[in-house]
Amino acid sequence: MQHQQSSFLPPSPAVFFNLYHDESGTYVPNGGDRWLMHGILFVPERKQSELLQALQATRDKLNYYHELHFTKLRKKRGVKAQCIQEWLKTYLGFSDYCFFYCLAIDTKSSAFQHDNFSQPHHVYNYFARTAIVGGISWTLKKYKKVNLQIYSDPKRRPKDDNFSTYIPIAIQNSIQKKRQYKPNNYPEIFLTNKRITLVNSDPSKVRQQLKFASELIQLTDILTSSVAQALKASSNSEAKLDIGQMIASWIDDTRQPPWLQSRKLHRNFSLSCFPNEKGKFYNPSLAVAQQNQPTLF
Repeated sequence: MQHQQSSFLPPSPAVFFNLYHDESGTYVPNGGDRWLMHGILFVPERKQSELLQALQATRDKLNYYHELHFTKLRKKRGVKAQCIQEWLKTYLGFSDYCFFYCLAIDTKSSAFQHDNFSQPHHVYNYFARTAIVGGISWTLKKYKKVNLQIYSDPKRRPKDDNFSTYIPIAIQNSIQKKRQYKPNNYPEIFLTNKRITLVNSDPSKVRQQLKFASELIQLTDILTSSVAQALKASSNSEAKLDIGQMIASWIDDTRQPPWLQSRKLHRNFSLSCFPNEKGKFYNPSLAVAQQNQPTLF
């Protein structure tokens, strides 16, 4: 008598990912920045040490151990700019395993519904959740089960802002509901911690046990802010424009059909912009492309 082999198979184990979140832009009702950006970096636990070693090797080579923060980048040929460039190259080499997803919200679009949000931090939290859920669907759909640990850069928040506890549970609940209708589009999500771990991006101020997370929060900041520069060209700094040009070439490549892309970044590095005047996702022009700056690599 034959038995069905599947009845003897153990359940598939969850794949462990650490999720790093950062943002760019400030929301003010009917004011503030046009674009709000939420960048999400998914790093598999099995590859994290290797990625960290590669980032550390750049610091050691350049003898640079300070915080790498895109907004503080000034000198085009300074060691900080060189370190940021090298870190972006390093990320590119790990992009088959470490996925980056950025959601850009156009708050000046006629379809953006300001009246849906009573407080500015509600906008921030809602779209942070939306970005993470979208990133999971786009980059992690091939996995059946995913165990997530979430890290984010701390910022000043109102006393009634429940960002750290709201986001993990909201993500899990949202995906559970979506799996009822499209189970193949989302993995089953488990939370290592039901509270976001807030990590200072300054290596000189972070606790030793969170040094690794601080490095990867800095990498997330660099990726998110570089995408913002490609989209907005908000800085006239040559260093930032050069990096924005480079990232714009990545974005342009991902806008091609997968079989025409040269950098193999499909589903590994992604920018989604929302909403256009019809309330849909769209591909706006990249402002940095009008600056006629040479790309770095």
